[in-house]
Amino acid sequence: MIRLLDRVCASPWDLDAVYAERLLEVVVRHDAGVKLDDAQIRSAIGRAPKAPHPRERAYEVHQGVAIVPIQGLIHKHAAQVQDVSGPSGSSYEHILGDVRTAIADPEVRSVLLHIESPGGLSDGSGATSRAIAELGRQKPIWSLIDGLGASAAYAQAIGAARVYATPSSQVGSIGTMIAMRDTSAAAEKAGVKTRVVRSAPLKGGAAAGEPITDAHLADAQRIVDGLSAQFYQLVAERRGLADAALAAVTDGRVHLADEAFRLGLIDGVAVGALEQVLAMMTDPTQFAAKPKLAARASITHPGNPTMKIAPQKLIELQKANPAHSTLIGDLAVGAADREPATEREILDAVAAAAKDAAHASVVAKLADAEAALAKATEALAAKDAAHAEALKAKDAELAKVQSDLADALKLAGTKGVKPLDGAAPADAKPVDAIAAYNAKVDELKKAGDKTPDRTIAAKFPELRSAFVAAHNQTQKGATK
Repeated sequence: MIRLLDRVCASPWDLDAVYAERLLEVVVRHDAGVKLDDAQIRSAIGRAPKAPHPRERAYEVHQGVAIVPIQGLIHKHAAQVQDVSGPSGSSYEHILGDVRTAIADPEVRSVLLHIESPGGLSDGSGATSRAIAELGRQKPIWSLIDGLGASAAYAQAIGAARVYATPSSQVGSIGTMIAMRDTSAAAEKAGVKTRVVRSAPLKGGAAAGEPITDAHLADAQRIVDGLSAQFYQLVAERRGLADAALAAVTDGRVHLADEAFRLGLIDGVAVGALEQVLAMMTDPTQFAAKPKLAARASITHPGNPTMKIAPQKLIELQKANPAHSTLIGDLAVGAADREPATEREILDAVAAAAKDAAHASVVAKLADAEAALAKATEALAAKDAAHAEALKAKDAELAKVQSDLADALKLAGTKGVKPLDGAAPADAKPVDAIAAYNAKVDELKKAGDKTPDRTIAAKFPELRSAFVAAHNQTQKGATK
């Protein structure tokens, strides 16, 4: 049966060297039958065991941003995450599954890989990183290295479209290693001599208790070189590095965030850590396009030695002017065509931007007022037109009434003469005057007038007088 120690030593790791040594220390104790308690594990690997995340949805969602954790030692499969890395370790299987779940989650608009890991197994690292990049075509995926993003953990980080790190984070350790332990001296001291029967000289490498030869080392180096070349190619593709720039980041070292930014390993240093990156990701305009390498200073870069403003002051300015946070960061860091700005210059620029915004707001309000005035003028013109039409109709009605009055007077034989005291002119024809009056009554009733007699008395007194006179004349004739 292959011991845990043999399996660990034979596996290629994309792992920071410091954590590799801690891992070996824990494995050696475990292999010797020493069961470590929580305090010893914490002392050895720097982290207390934690309960694993529930796998159905091992991420939190903040305003549409799914925060996928990548923590601890990374294995290929979930079953390999054992007490060696603590239950809080990760696996490529879980990482990719969590990202896929988040991409399919209707509540999620974008994904943030929240990374704190020394790396892990080489096997599966590059494939998972490329799978993350492919998933990023469906929804934006960014990453934040928050403490340590080394080796295989960094490989996962660059699967994202943008990579940020907190100021004190360590980034890099790009490469592969195999830890080989020569236990032959210890075995000889214990009186144990190992004999290995092989089908070929290099089959299985060096067994426990067997001396490690130059041939064994050369063969292990062959594997390391091949896997490292794949890792370097991944970095070259995802970060746009080549030749001297690539060589500068593939020497196996880790770099603090400011140096990692200068070397092109990350897109910026997040002074406000997770909170700042989440604030950026909730702004949909941030996803228009990935910034070019020369413009990566869009997030503040406190480690830049050429900055002319203290990092803490920079944070205060950004918090006090959230609408101009990006402008403040850009000015503080500077660019290829301009020097970093001083605090006074930043304040002046923010004031100018605020003034421009206020001016734009006033112009917009004036435009709105002009549009409202034009609309009101149009409505008034329409109302005037309607009023004119109403007056025209009234004039037509008055003309008709006057015409009818003239006809009635003509019928009554009293054209131009106003009867006095109801007396009819000598030449008046009573029947015609009464007929004219009744005709007017009928006309007014058809028009909806409920008191036609009052209307005739008020508007057509001549017709009324002629009617009274005719009526009286008719009554006098009837009494004779």
